[in-house]
Amino acid sequence: MSPEEQTWLLQALEKLRLNISGASNVAAETLKFSAVDLNAVDILRSSKKLCGLLEQGVLAVLAPLQRETSSLVRTACFRHRITHFYSHRDDDTQWRIAPDSVSITLSPSPVELSRALQDLVEAQRWTHFTLIYERPEALVQLRRLLDQRLSSDAKLVPVSLHMLTVEEDPRPLLREIAKSGDTNLVLDLTAERLAEVLNLHTSQKMVTLVA
Repeated sequence: MSPEEQTWLLQALEKLRLNISGASNVAAETLKFSAVDLNAVDILRSSKKLCGLLEQGVLAVLAPLQRETSSLVRTACFRHRITHFYSHRDDDTQWRIAPDSVSITLSPSPVELSRALQDLVEAQRWTHFTLIYERPEALVQLRRLLDQRLSSDAKLVPVSLHMLTVEEDPRPLLREIAKSGDTNLVLDLTAERLAEVLNLHTSQKMVTLVA
């Protein structure tokens, strides 16, 4: 985990602590963050470090990005019944579907993501929206969302599709969308590109649904 990611995590934990302390029916607790470096080459030493961390009575573990050490953390958390979050999408069906698994992926499958976006569009009662995407395969991955139908007459929800290439300036596209009057957006962009687009269109007061 990079220093920047650690800072973001600490900020999130601080907000969580404030929310807990403000609740009338929850006792105030102090949440602390502990970081341990795991070496994918030296699994034995990494295992000892991990055991020492788990013995501290941690609430949850955020797994490392490396699949080798992430698998080690996942196994240890399963045995100790400690919630385990990991960022990559794991194709290991044994862990994905096990009813007693304690592992939660932060990278849902395209099918799950498309279903979640569809539910959000339905909850917002959008009758149309604009999809901005970077990769052509996004249209396949978000097929369920693009097949959205209106509850009134079962017709397909009108969708405007705009592909934003890697080197393309997003400002002309955002101005075009603003002129069209569509304020319902779904963005399928990389994290870096997403931050750029959000910063540019904030002043236009667009209602954004982020993928």
